[in-house]
Amino acid sequence: MYQICSIFHRRQFWIIFGAVCLVLSAISFIVVALRQTSSFFRLPSEITQRDRVLQRSFRIAGDVGRIEYHSPGEIRFRVADVHSSEEVSFRGIVPDFFHEGQSVIVEGHFIKNIFVAERLLVRHDEKYRAKDMVEYGP
Repeated sequence: MYQICSIFHRRQFWIIFGAVCLVLSAISFIVVALRQTSSFFRLPSEITQRDRVLQRSFRIAGDVGRIEYHSPGEIRFRVADVHSSEEVSFRGIVPDFFHEGQSVIVEGHFIKNIFVAERLLVRHDEKYRAKDMVEYGP
C-alpha cells in the first residue's frame, strides 16, 4: 500500500511541477513579446545621454519648431517641450497637417546628436476633419 501511494504522489508531483513550468514559460514569453512591441514616447527633456549612445529606437513627442527643407525629401526640425528641444531629421512623405507648432510623435534613433526619424505621426484633436470636408463646410 505504501509503495502504491508513493508512486501515485510522485507521479502527481511531476505532473503538477510540469504544469507549473509550462505556465511560467508561457508567461515569460508573453512578457518578453509585450516588452518588445510596446513603444511609449518621451518628451525631449526626458532624453538622457544613454539614449543617444545606445542608438535604440524610441519615440519623442512634442511641438514642431522651425522647419528646414534640405535635400529632396529630407526635412529637419526641432521637437520641443517646455524645457528642452531635440533636432530631428526625417526623410519621407510628410503628413498634410505637419506645420510649425503642431504636436507630433517621431519614432527613430539618435545618430551624432540628431534624432533620425523613421516615422512621423501628427497629433490632432478629436475634432479632426478631412481636408476635403473643411472646404465644403459643416
